[in-house]
Amino acid sequence: MLYNWSGAAYRSKQEDVAAIEVEEVLEMIVTHDRDGGIVFGRDKIDGIPIHKTEGFDDAGQMQEWFAKVVPIGKTVELALMRFRLLNVRVYPPAPTQRTPQHEKGGDK
Repeated sequence: MLYNWSGAAYRSKQEDVAAIEVEEVLEMIVTHDRDGGIVFGRDKIDGIPIHKTEGFDDAGQMQEWFAKVVPIGKTVELALMRFRLLNVRVYPPAPTQRTPQHEKGGDK
């Protein structure tokens, strides 16, 4: 189950978002060269540019973001998880079956 915090992280109840299955975990290596360039260990996933799979508008935007996170001269290893929504039907709670008092034989 994929969850979301209902309020402050780690201090609030988790709420169900979607039933999922982890299909694949991919390694992602990011290097911030000494000259300031950002190098990604993969540039595509299933033929789709990595910046698109990670929610960036373009490759430059993704490089700019990682330049702020990865120190110059360092390499980080990240895990990218690919999910699949499970075909789970969510049904509303069944209505309470209450028999009216006059049908119970109590009121005549």
